[in-house]
Amino acid sequence: MKKLIDSQQYRQALAIFDRQLSIGDQITFTLALKACTKLNDYQYGIRIHQQLSLKAIEDPYLQTSLIHFYMQCHNIDQADKIFSTMKNKTVYAYGAMFKGYISNNMPEKVLELFEKISIKIDELIIILLFNACAKLCNNRAIKTGRDALNRLPTSFLQNQKLINAAIDILMKFGDVNQAEVVFETTQNKTLVTYGAMMQGYVTNDLSDKALDLFEKNPLKSNEVLYAIVYNACASLSNEKVIQLGKKIFDEMPKRYLHDNVLVNSIIHMFMSFGEIEIAENLFSNIKDKTSYTYGAMINGYKNNQELQKCLLLFEQVKKENLIIEEPIFLSLIGACSQIGIRSICEHIVRQIPLSQPSIYLQNALINMWVRIF
Repeated sequence: MKKLIDSQQYRQALAIFDRQLSIGDQITFTLALKACTKLNDYQYGIRIHQQLSLKAIEDPYLQTSLIHFYMQCHNIDQADKIFSTMKNKTVYAYGAMFKGYISNNMPEKVLELFEKISIKIDELIIILLFNACAKLCNNRAIKTGRDALNRLPTSFLQNQKLINAAIDILMKFGDVNQAEVVFETTQNKTLVTYGAMMQGYVTNDLSDKALDLFEKNPLKSNEVLYAIVYNACASLSNEKVIQLGKKIFDEMPKRYLHDNVLVNSIIHMFMSFGEIEIAENLFSNIKDKTSYTYGAMINGYKNNQELQKCLLLFEQVKKENLIIEEPIFLSLIGACSQIGIRSICEHIVRQIPLSQPSIYLQNALINMWVRIF
């Protein structure tokens, strides 16, 4: 079963489990639950749970597998119930709970559970805690994250993934100086480490520092670093940065142009430079355009006062039957504000799903109608 699961043949693994159900043990049950989790087969996993003996259910490894399964199936209550009945909670069980809360967009529960931990924790628990703190970024998260960082055992600081997570939360908290201290004292920097610093600089409106760090990076850059540096260039757009952005693009391995996320960042950069033709050429060469790709172009047209092209491209998005994300509507509303024709504004507004409009969308609509009238 393990070989089949390792090779992603989950159905075949479950078929073997069914044939050997009568002689199944904790290991085979754990493997079967893992296969169900990978397949998102909720009913099969529940059936496995129901077949477990009372003795098997008390096995901490099986309990952890059940927690992971139910979290993946978004059944938080059942995962909570299993965790609460564990007599000997392990660090792996806490890790499964933390991961589940984060993946189900409940980072505040990670902080609540972290405060109740009474066993010795490992680096993974701290990494997950930092991830939850970075998602929340409220006063409680900042305090919890700082306290945990200040109390880290020296041995934990050898874990590069933990260092990267620490840099990320410090940047999210706006503590750039402390993030720089952590970065400078790190000996084995990886591309993820450089990416965390560069993204942190961009987030904190220090894009010039992101560009400086990109140029100092001794490692071979990947798609993530290129995407960050293009976003940094787009946010500055002065003459020096325009030349640098073009140089970086010219020297970048062209195989990276198959990465849609990266190409979106490149389009955004060239649109910010006013290089509409280059952006259009990049856009036309993308085979599988996403809503975000169209969004980058529509926003670029809006910022360059190519307002008619915004509307034409929006019609193309609809023909492709893509899900129209909020950023596209925000760009269109901005374009309508500049066009100033009431009928066009009303036509666009009628197509916005207003069941749960965000505060950004509401403000954009208010500003548009104020300008029109």
